[in-house]
Amino acid sequence: GTVFLFQGPLFFSNATEIPGANITGTCTKTQSQEQILDEGSEVLMGGGLCRFSYILSSDQSGFPLQMINVVGEMFDLAGGTMSITGGTDSYAAASGHALVQPLYENNNLTDVFLETTGYFVQAKLLL
Repeated sequence: GTVFLFQGPLFFSNATEIPGANITGTCTKTQSQEQILDEGSEVLMGGGLCRFSYILSSDQSGFPLQMINVVGEMFDLAGGTMSITGGTDSYAAASGHALVQPLYENNNLTDVFLETTGYFVQAKLLL
């Protein structure tokens, strides 16, 4: 599959940037939009495996101090529910899940890895 690398700022739900926080990660596209997967009653087109690190704080040199790691599948039309697999510092024992939904400009449903304007994440975090 095709590997996508990304890094960018994190935002609060009101679209204001979270100071000092960012996201970094990779996604490997494993299904093209032509392949159709049926999960229950939902038809999902295109997707792949993603690994994100949500960096919540860094030292003055930019070295991450507090981070939450997330892994799971993302689909073009639906996003995905991803597992929280731990982190660093006070998040070392973190678990739970994160619902990741792609945001598309003008609500055009396109490629989750290429043509999104951002992602909305809602997480249930257990420490």
